[in-house]
Amino acid sequence: MGAGPLARATRSTAAVYALAEGHRVTVLIDASETGGAFDLIEVVAPPGPVSPPHRHEFVEWYHVVEGTLRVSTARDQGPAAPVLVEAAATFVVPTQVVHAIENPAEGAVRFIVAGFPAVTSSFVAKAGVRVRDVQTPPPVLPQDQDALNALAGSFGIDLRKDLNA
Repeated sequence: MGAGPLARATRSTAAVYALAEGHRVTVLIDASETGGAFDLIEVVAPPGPVSPPHRHEFVEWYHVVEGTLRVSTARDQGPAAPVLVEAAATFVVPTQVVHAIENPAEGAVRFIVAGFPAVTSSFVAKAGVRVRDVQTPPPVLPQDQDALNALAGSFGIDLRKDLNA
């Protein structure tokens, strides 16, 4: 039996992408490094919405490094009360749970997202504009919301108008 994706060290791709609304995403472990088993990204996001309501077939772990995230979720019974995830805390979103992420603070939030199986790093690489580092502005604008919605669907990400949709 061969070794699994965690049995060896991974290389850091350190690819940084600019996304809409000033978000910067660094791919720490790309899907190709784990055979699609999982991926790991770091996000730096300004105040306001980070991701609109959406659901997908993969599990996501959000680990806040600096700042605060507000995670809103919904299941069949409707929206749950939003959860504030502070620095050093982790929030897990299971498969097919509609969720939205927001930075409720006045400053930037920095957090790590792990996905199982790996989808997020590939989506970010297609949706974003590659930049040198998190401070570098993109040479062109990232995709608009309509293009992003179409792209998300091709990755099995179902974007919603709200948590109840």
